[in-house]
Amino acid sequence: MPLDTPTLRDVTTRRRSQRTGTIARSWTFEAARREEAALLSSLIAEAMAHNQGDSRGAAYLRLRLARVAEPMKNDDRAIASLRAVIAAPIATVAAGDPTRVAALLQLASIEAARKQIGEASALFRATGLDAQQCALVDLKPLPTHESVGESDFPREALRWNFDGLVRVGYDVDTAGKPVNIRTITPVPPFVFDRRTEGAAAGFRCRPIFRDGPGIAGRLT
Repeated sequence: MPLDTPTLRDVTTRRRSQRTGTIARSWTFEAARREEAALLSSLIAEAMAHNQGDSRGAAYLRLRLARVAEPMKNDDRAIASLRAVIAAPIATVAAGDPTRVAALLQLASIEAARKQIGEASALFRATGLDAQQCALVDLKPLPTHESVGESDFPREALRWNFDGLVRVGYDVDTAGKPVNIRTITPVPPFVFDRRTEGAAAGFRCRPIFRDGPGIAGRLT
């Protein structure tokens, strides 16, 4: 199964480069996601053509496709991909396989966002994990609203005519709201920290379903 093709690496590299502003402005997040989704779909089709549609490699590709489709607000495509992972034979994708567990947890989160709590709870129980163990699964809340406006820019920085870079981290509660907001990397220090944390308080996310109260994910 060609999981590590140069083309797939190229797409991943371009997406990472975009986050640091090192590629052309015309290259957008949406374009990157569309290209990656098309590539993953073609790799899945190739696996099926070679009778490898039920393989662990194909399951991983479907999980990755779901993670690309969800930020594109294509829940139907994400759900179809995740259900295909869950339907994979236990002989190839074991009950406790990280790919299967991640698919169950992501699908549970989507169903919870759709107010299908009974279905979400059943999917969560199928992971065999408790809420604390789920924190170890490589799955993060999906940002649904992230907005920083001109009013969030510190007046001191405007007067001094310089910009900065701030990295904040926060937990996400079960309502999708940031809590425990903290500054991780302020450049320069003591200038942008409070304003950035204040802006982050207005962010909203689709939380990871944990079938109960408490923290439902963490982002930086």
